[in-house]
Amino acid sequence: MDLKRLQTFLRVAETGSLSAASDRLRIAQPALSRQIRMLEDEVGQTLFARSREGMALTPAGELLQARVSGLLRQLEQGVEDVRSMEDAPQGKVAVGLVPSAAAVMGADFAMAVGRAHPGIRLNLQQGYTSHLLDWVHRGEIDMALVYRGAEQLPAEQLVREELLLVGPQGHPALDGPAEMARLEGLPMVLPSAENGLRLIVDMAAERAGIRFDVLAEASAFQLLLELVAEGMGLSILPRTAIQGMAGRFAATGFAPPLHRDIQLVLSRSARQGRAVQAVVPLLRDATLKALG
Repeated sequence: MDLKRLQTFLRVAETGSLSAASDRLRIAQPALSRQIRMLEDEVGQTLFARSREGMALTPAGELLQARVSGLLRQLEQGVEDVRSMEDAPQGKVAVGLVPSAAAVMGADFAMAVGRAHPGIRLNLQQGYTSHLLDWVHRGEIDMALVYRGAEQLPAEQLVREELLLVGPQGHPALDGPAEMARLEGLPMVLPSAENGLRLIVDMAAERAGIRFDVLAEASAFQLLLELVAEGMGLSILPRTAIQGMAGRFAATGFAPPLHRDIQLVLSRSARQGRAVQAVVPLLRDATLKALG
């Protein structure tokens, strides 16, 4: 199978447009269209649904993208490693971050990589833990910071982050250490179900034998804090979510303590790449500095 056709297929799939892919690859649209038709003939399936709105992947196209994107990234990085054996690391490194980590250390991390390794092209992806683990498994990203690991992936424990009960100043539930059992019946605003933090909080409530009175859910911590500030309810958030907001909110830890573990997971196929090896310690340092 022609690798150039696969690379063309992936660029069109990413952009959803022949014209956008043409600009990115600097190849005329008729040539791109011909490459796609030849690939479709080769696999015996229609890979794109063509319309005025652009190029949308068919189920066959989605399957092909899932199967080949990680493999092509590994191949391209291998070529970069061989080409630059005597030089500084270079090539593309894709890193996944959960939203809360991206907010507090993503920019500092990217700048650190740029200063230390100008030849490395960093690609940052943001997603929830389940999505990031799936992307690492498929080789679409090289590494990720997640809030729970997977036994099938190499994982390194970096930080144990304390979770706090957060509310407006003067709320009686914040006088002294919080007890999960005493939250029953109190109005709460909590992270939405797809956030890994919600699973930890729900499991703690189940162990305490209570059910939360959840008035609102949100995926963004900032929105939850706004709801808390408006008096809608209490929330349970990591300490980093309220850093720099002294005076606006009150917070207290739980007894016994409630926490979540931040882990670094690596794609098995990416571990040997020189560029990946150069980025790992920078990601570790940025995480410990911001969240440790």
